[in-house]
Amino acid sequence: VFSITIVALSMASAQFGPKLLRNYMRDRGNQIVLGTFIADFVYCLMVLRYVRSGDADPFVPYLAVNFSTVLALASLGLLIYFFHHISSSIQADNVVAMIGRELIDAIDAWIADNDDTTKHNEHTDARSWAQIAGSRGSALIPSPTSGYIQSVDYAGLLALAERHNICLRIQLRAGHFCIEGSGLIDYTPAAAPEDISKVAQEAFIFARQRSPVQDIEYVIDQINQVAARALSPSLNDPYTAMVCADWLCAGIVRLASRDFPSTRRYDGDGRLRMINDTLTFEGIVKTAFDEFRQDARPIAAATIRLLECIAKIVARTENRDHLRALKHQADMLERGSHDGLPEASDRDDVAHRYRDIVRLLAAKPGATHDKIPDTQTRGAR
Repeated sequence: VFSITIVALSMASAQFGPKLLRNYMRDRGNQIVLGTFIADFVYCLMVLRYVRSGDADPFVPYLAVNFSTVLALASLGLLIYFFHHISSSIQADNVVAMIGRELIDAIDAWIADNDDTTKHNEHTDARSWAQIAGSRGSALIPSPTSGYIQSVDYAGLLALAERHNICLRIQLRAGHFCIEGSGLIDYTPAAAPEDISKVAQEAFIFARQRSPVQDIEYVIDQINQVAARALSPSLNDPYTAMVCADWLCAGIVRLASRDFPSTRRYDGDGRLRMINDTLTFEGIVKTAFDEFRQDARPIAAATIRLLECIAKIVARTENRDHLRALKHQADMLERGSHDGLPEASDRDDVAHRYRDIVRLLAAKPGATHDKIPDTQTRGAR
């Protein structure tokens, strides 16, 4: 069992990338089978200690021995299950689907966590941090350690700001790497109590690796890693890359029709209490499509599938900023096909999918294709 697991992990790491080993280690089926085999082995060793042979005083614990036989039969059944489970888990479609489901779960959790923060969008305070601090000055709370930020307790930080009558500016978010001593939070006025630094630092969870808890882009990067390897000359597997594009589309569609939370949060009296670095739709689109688009440039099937995915997302949103970000990606895919695809019929297929997107954009209420300029999107990682 352990040999099979090691072989499967080696194959998965080579084909899909080492980042995905975390998913195999967390797999409940693998954990149950390996744990059961270890428990059976230890149990049999313990029973064996009490078996005595010879003419002097022989002893056989028949009940324990019979139970070990039952465990052996159960382990045989688990072994058959394990053969099927491990062979299925290393198939490319199942690997991508597993990450795709994780992406959808991460997006749903992020939506649930931010549903109540969209109420802050009604405020229109556009002052810069220097204007907010003014003559009161500001102070810096440094990072207590180096590592990736896995999660941030925004509710706790907002309560801290209200309790001490201060305003916080959070410089980093989940998924960012922080260096010990570098800036983590600014606060104003600078004369606030010194004990807020430790409380504010405790709102951040640091680790050696990223986590999908608040970091949607991390799961997107995992899918892109599989796609990049599939599109590499060594594998040349555009079908797996197209499956990756489908699951990216399934995740981003869930965000397309939603209002993203404001970077500014206010207390019950409408006073600005916190400015945070939050995700934007434009940033998520760039994370999902930029590297994928570059790898897919010389492969017609992958380029066409990306354009089809963009068309599906365009059909699900009316937000002007969202449409602008999607059109920018479609423009780059269409332009890249001019040099990336030597076959004229392939370029015609790409142009056909691009025109479908343009027609969808032109059909949006109160908008035409010409009103959505090809500009650089905001929200880069």
